[in-house]
Amino acid sequence: MNQELLSQAQKALNIEKVLLLNLNIKTNINYDPGLDTEPFGVQFRAGPMSERKVIELETDQGVMHVSRFYFECGARLVSNDSPETLTDDDVKYEIIATFAADYVITDKCDPECLDEFGRVNVGYHVWPYWRELVQSSCAKAGISNIPIPMYKVPKRA
Repeated sequence: MNQELLSQAQKALNIEKVLLLNLNIKTNINYDPGLDTEPFGVQFRAGPMSERKVIELETDQGVMHVSRFYFECGARLVSNDSPETLTDDDVKYEIIATFAADYVITDKCDPECLDEFGRVNVGYHVWPYWRELVQSSCAKAGISNIPIPMYKVPKRA
């Protein structure tokens, strides 16, 4: 983590909103939510997407610049959590969501700073929305809640 780049971005950005852009929920046709007593494993994935854009908006106060970051999350119940032998039938329930997090740019901020901010900070702002989405989706599907772990900053590629 580059603290200098991160500090510059944190001073220049103010969170505006978090949006749910895409949601895909799949239940395996052979899985009977609420009736199946088989124990399941849980698999997670989450991280910033490589896309990011700056949007210029006209307001009554002048031009406002907003940096939009994209973040993808996924969770699924599996009857076999071995990646080498996992089949489509092993996946019982899956939720995949793409979020956008918008930040008003209040000061000059280099693209490298925005990239570091996207990698490190955006997940913290998206995570409460992701957790609520999973909990409410599980309740509506009639399955036990999938507990979402604490957010961890992804390691550099």
